[in-house]
Amino acid sequence: AQQLPRLSCGVRIYRGAEIDIEDYKGHLCFYNIPYDAERSALDRLLETREVVVASPHFLPEGRQGSYQEVTDMFLNLIANPHVTTLGHPARIYQPFDLTAVALAAAENGTFIECNNVSLNREEERETVVQLLLLCKTFGTQIVVNSDSHAPENVGSFTEAYRLLQKIDFPEALIANRSRECFEQALTRQRKLKAPHSPSAS
Repeated sequence: AQQLPRLSCGVRIYRGAEIDIEDYKGHLCFYNIPYDAERSALDRLLETREVVVASPHFLPEGRQGSYQEVTDMFLNLIANPHVTTLGHPARIYQPFDLTAVALAAAENGTFIECNNVSLNREEERETVVQLLLLCKTFGTQIVVNSDSHAPENVGSFTEAYRLLQKIDFPEALIANRSRECFEQALTRQRKLKAPHSPSAS
């Protein structure tokens, strides 16, 4: 990724990473692996990424979390200044407070992922639909993608497109509807997540 140009044949290339969630505190993988005396392996990775997707693929800590633990985990990730997108949260396969997650994402400018793969899985689809409806209510921006793990499926998001049409999801809330819109959404997100200095008394 370090060798890739920022622009190739008119295509903007973002240096990104999808990172697994380590625990119910919301730590990302590699946070506790030393890279040097001052940085973790995660710190080193984040230094070079423009886009970071935090996603559940396995049970954090190897166990089922409580409703509150899962909710707090997602809220901590949403507030993390390095996390651009919360990836397929329905894939945690555990209940959590969808309203709190959608609202916090709106307040922090963090994107919620809507991908084709999740919509083709019955165990994820209903949660995705509920979350999208809440995103619509709170003005939470989403990103739409294929979640492709094979070259032939890159750019395939037919199911996502159908669902967004069905629920009349506002196009203005799709952060990656164009390159320009995505850049604007990233800029807004960075401002919302920037540390605020205390006001002078």
